[in-house]
Amino acid sequence: MLLVGLVCLLPFEPRQPTLALFGFELTVLEAAAALIGMLLAWSGRHRLVALARRPPAPLVFVSLYAAAHVLSAVLAPVHADLAGKFALRMVAMAGYAWLVAAAPAGHRATLWALAGVGCVVGLVAVAEGAGVRFLDPLLNLFREMPFNVAGSRRATAFTEYPNLA
Repeated sequence: MLLVGLVCLLPFEPRQPTLALFGFELTVLEAAAALIGMLLAWSGRHRLVALARRPPAPLVFVSLYAAAHVLSAVLAPVHADLAGKFALRMVAMAGYAWLVAAAPAGHRATLWALAGVGCVVGLVAVAEGAGVRFLDPLLNLFREMPFNVAGSRRATAFTEYPNLA
């Protein structure tokens, strides 16, 4: 159920940071993901140990992918802070791959939750793009401003920028 809860939170990341930590601003979503990650690690600790002894290839590859980002950030000649933040997100992604692999159950419910949340986001994006403006006060919690190109609204749904939607 922890994964279902996280999946239901994923598309809803308010713009305002909640906590400054080690030079980074953590959002509500990032703080919730960290808490859920710790709970998943605790509940799957025995399976994590077994996975670490003999990791399947996808976990090895996702870990190497995150390590490449960390190395790239360390060697970045400019904007090392931004590269570091992105690398940390990739490390979190790899860590979550391990946690999901170690989760005792709930993958089917998580996939259903992902499909449901994806439908909600898709419907909101279509409504926003079609000109439904009563959603704007809600969507403004997640974005800096509405985006228009050549007089047409670009859908952001519950994301900060249209490209993320």
